Parts: sequence; C-alpha cells; structure tokens
Amino acid sequence: MLETEHLSLQDFKQELMSMLNSWKAEQQTTLSKLITEIDALKTQCTEIQKTNAEIDNTLTFLNTQHEEMKVKVERLVVEKNLNREYIISMEKQLEELQQRSRSAAIEIRDVPGTSQESESDLIATVKKLATTLDITITDHDIRDIYRRPGKPGAIKAIVAEFNSVQMKDAFIRSARGFNKDKQISQKLNYGHIGISGEIKPIFVDEYLSYSTRRLLFRAREFAKAQGYKFCWVAGGKVLLRRDSNAKFIHIRTEQCLFNLLIPT
Repeated sequence: MLETEHLSLQDFKQELMSMLNSWKAEQQTTLSKLITEIDALKTQCTEIQKTNAEIDNTLTFLNTQHEEMKVKVERLVVEKNLNREYIISMEKQLEELQQRSRSAAIEIRDVPGTSQESESDLIATVKKLATTLDITITDHDIRDIYRRPGKPGAIKAIVAEFNSVQMKDAFIRSARGFNKDKQISQKLNYGHIGISGEIKPIFVDEYLSYSTRRLLFRAREFAKAQGYKFCWVAGGKVLLRRDSNAKFIHIRTEQCLFNLLIPT
C-alpha cells in the first residue's frame, strides 16, 4: 500500500516537472519571439526616424527654395513695375516730343481722297480752304503735308505742317470764326474745297498725337456727363471749363478727370 502511494507521488512529481519544463520551454519560445519582434520594431523605428529625418531635410530644402523663389518673384515684380513706369515715362516724353515737333501743324478731317492723290492735290485742298477763310497761303508756307495712317476704307485725315505756329494759329482761328453761329449746311463743307454733290462737313483742328486725341475724347465725354460747357484744345493741351466765369482746367491725364469727381 505504502509502495503504491510512493509510486503515485513519484509519478505526480514527474508529471509536474514535465509540465513545468514544458511551460518553461513555451515561455522561452514566447520570450524569444517577443525579443525578435521588439528587435524588428526597433529596426522599423530606426528606419522611420531615418525617413522622418530625410523628410525634415527635404522640407527644409523646399522651404529654403520657396523663400528664395519668393524673393526672386518679389524682385521681378518690382523690376516689372519700374520698367512699366519707365516705359510709360518714355512714351509720354515721345508723345510730347511728337506734339512739339508738330506744333505748327493742322489736321483736316473728313476730306475724301483719291487713289492717285499727290502732295500737290493735298496742298490745293488746303489753299482752297484758305481762300474760303480769307487767308493767303503759298506752297512755301507748307513745310510738309500728308494723310495720317488709318483703317482701310476709312477717310484718313490730312496733316498740314506750316513753317510757323503763327500761320497754324491763324488758320485754326479763321476756321473756328468761319463756323461760328452758322447752320451746319453753311459751315466748312465739301463745297468749299470744290467737291460737288452732297454737302458734307469737314473739320479743321490742331494736330494731336494719338494719346492727346484719346484724352480729348475722354474729356469731351466727361464734360458732357458732368455739365462742363467748354472742352477744347490749345497748343496741344486739353482744357476744360465749367462755364464762362470759371477758371480753365488743364487735363494732363485721364486721372485728372477722375480727380475732378472727388469732392474737395
């Protein structure tokens, strides 16, 4: 009986030891797996840190490039604005030089031409107008004469450059005096330059550069809309006057018109 119990106890001990050994082996296996996985995680973390460092370096580089590009763009914008201002200044000076160089020139508009028209034909037209205006003009009084460029099919204005500003002023003054207080049919027209048939008006004014002509057009629109009674050109300058008792206003640019709308 005792021997049997002794054997059972031995078996139990052996079984327990076997279980402990098995559990120990499993724990070691699990621990080894954990160690392996932790090492793998450490490796991954190292790679991630390396990647993050590369991303940071890349972002720093891109940010530096962006700032440099921003500075370059800002510099280019400044240069562009300076160049634009310079070009506008040069264009204005060129317009002024062109206007001064033709300070003794008149412009005759709405006079039809011919395909074989010559300078002599244009001079003859000016002399016919001069006769109507009771002005004596010879060929030598006209320094140059030509038609302005224009769209195909349009009636191009005649530009006549005299040898003196006084002659130009006299011609324009006489033309305005001739037209004053006359009905449309009696003002300067085709009949006064020898064109028979339908009576159509012709116009005599100072020669104006393109920008001055545009400014005059804008000024006339402004005068009509804002109740200014007078808008004219004198010596190549665009002038406005609200009424006969007001001072005249020299319109140098379109900005001058906008400024007149601002209450003072």
